[in-house]
Amino acid sequence: MRRVLLVMAIAGLGFGAQVTPVSANVDDLSQGVIIAHYPPDFTYSAGMDWCGEYDNVYSIASCGEQNNRIDGGSTPDNRVVWYIVSGFEEDKQWAGTSFGLGEYTSTLFYFTAYGPCLADGLETSTGSWPGPNQGTTVVATTSNWEGNFQVVYHFEGYTYTSGVLPIGVDPAQGVAGHGTVPPPYPSQFYDAICLGAMGFDTDGVYCCADDPGTTAACCTGGVCTVETEEDCLAGGGTWYSAEATCDAPFECPIEGACCWNQQSCTIRTLEDCDAIGGNWHEGFTCPGGGGDEYDCTIEGDIQPCCDLITEVCTMNYEQDCVQGGGDFFESWHSCELTDPENPTGEGPCAVMPTGGETWGSIKTIYR
Repeated sequence: MRRVLLVMAIAGLGFGAQVTPVSANVDDLSQGVIIAHYPPDFTYSAGMDWCGEYDNVYSIASCGEQNNRIDGGSTPDNRVVWYIVSGFEEDKQWAGTSFGLGEYTSTLFYFTAYGPCLADGLETSTGSWPGPNQGTTVVATTSNWEGNFQVVYHFEGYTYTSGVLPIGVDPAQGVAGHGTVPPPYPSQFYDAICLGAMGFDTDGVYCCADDPGTTAACCTGGVCTVETEEDCLAGGGTWYSAEATCDAPFECPIEGACCWNQQSCTIRTLEDCDAIGGNWHEGFTCPGGGGDEYDCTIEGDIQPCCDLITEVCTMNYEQDCVQGGGDFFESWHSCELTDPENPTGEGPCAVMPTGGETWGSIKTIYR
């Protein structure tokens, strides 16, 4: 899994003091999952210490004990409490947890109370937390979480409708997972390999750290399939652990080869490529990725490209032009017939140019 440096949004906060390791792999959080759990034998009582109740009554010790479904229409007088639980393949220690709630109808669940389950923790949340596409990060200040299947958060409320409320990333951090504190700072962060979901009158999403068969949405060339992470990555796809299916509203982002400095190549969306100042080439992979590979080292300049069907001239890169079925005019400076830097004679196409947009940008507008 990807490992990145966790940059905390709380100024001046570090993770809790390091605890003496209890196993050789206690700080390896690479197989962590974030579970949505509702105790099947739950009974609501106002004013209860729900984090304490999890530890004393409702705690789970295995993946199979998790329950991702709440049945029955609850009311303000008959509320439910469900939990966010961190799971691993063995006992671990960690000092911070980031997660969010994904896209859901705001009327699906009415939150009447919520909060972290850590006595000495500090929390920073996005402005509309716990609304759709919002997130939170909880950091230990004196001692880490320890063990497995530890509760990190609780939600109290009620619902009148059915649907699935997915766990997602904390958009302020751009991540969902667990952080540890091997000196020196900053901390190392490990993405969760699976994000669960709570279902109301329907099944939610089950997650298990030691379940190699966990499936989720896999996007390959803009096409979504449901696969294991291993199979998805082996096929050159991007695995979305928070999306159990390919059903709407989830859509695979359109990706392409992103070049910068006419040298480096990576697969990114148009927006992500623009953010790093790169040139985006829809429909291409990077060298070695199979399919239509884009060679950034010969990217060259944008020059006239004639669409052989419409006979319309646009400015484009040579590889994009040829892939789109066009004829590239390397010797021409622009599509403008009056451009003094163009060769004499007729232009690349019989039809006047449509403008300065590239083939990729035109497809982006009209797709």
